[in-house]
Amino acid sequence: MSRRLSIGDHLRRPTRPYGLGMTVSRVLRVLAKLGAAVVGLVLLGYLFVNVGALVAASAHRDELAGQITQRLAETVPAARERQQQVSATASRRPDRTWLVQECSFETRDAGWMVQSYREVCTLRSVAAWQVEDLRAARALVDGVPGLEGLRQVESLGCTAVAHGPTGTASYVAGGWDREVVMDRPWCLVGVEPRDSQPSRAVTGSPELFDPGVDWLVLDHEVELVEEDLGCVHWSVLFCDNPFGDELAWGDAPA
Repeated sequence: MSRRLSIGDHLRRPTRPYGLGMTVSRVLRVLAKLGAAVVGLVLLGYLFVNVGALVAASAHRDELAGQITQRLAETVPAARERQQQVSATASRRPDRTWLVQECSFETRDAGWMVQSYREVCTLRSVAAWQVEDLRAARALVDGVPGLEGLRQVESLGCTAVAHGPTGTASYVAGGWDREVVMDRPWCLVGVEPRDSQPSRAVTGSPELFDPGVDWLVLDHEVELVEEDLGCVHWSVLFCDNPFGDELAWGDAPA
């Protein structure tokens, strides 16, 4: 038979060692739980702020599209009238004409770090003629109002013929070199569509020109909007575009 333990026996039994190891372990478990809770709150706040920024960006894009539509309604009639005036006053009608809205994202940088994004949109008007040579190009727009003839002649087959409120007229000799033309934006304009510049046609259809013949290209641009977009911080340290890769576009008037 087992012997019942007396009070003395209980007093003499060794107690469990609730020592320093147990205390540290318990503290570490509490700290781990607190740390996980803090990290969870930070991530939740991070998602809340950035999702909120994306929702605001979507509304901002719609608002900006409305502003562009309004600006197109204000500027397209004048651009069409300018093209008609050019057609009527040049020595002959252009071989090609079009109007496009062009939009792109640009950045404000500090060193190599992007600080904010903005969207810039312009209405671009192009009229182009096939010509025999530089002399014919100069004579073609000699009577166009708002164009002042330029004396200087650029080398490498690209020449600024005239400039003024009506636009910039550029002569590009046949056999032009793409790299040469890209070094001179006023020569690239109209000669071939700018791949890096998204655009939507308003009237006409932008298309590549035949590089085997001489061209006179009259280009005119009007700013539609330049809108600051700010940043979202999905990557925490870096500034991301709130619009992603989706530009705001306006609706052209009928």
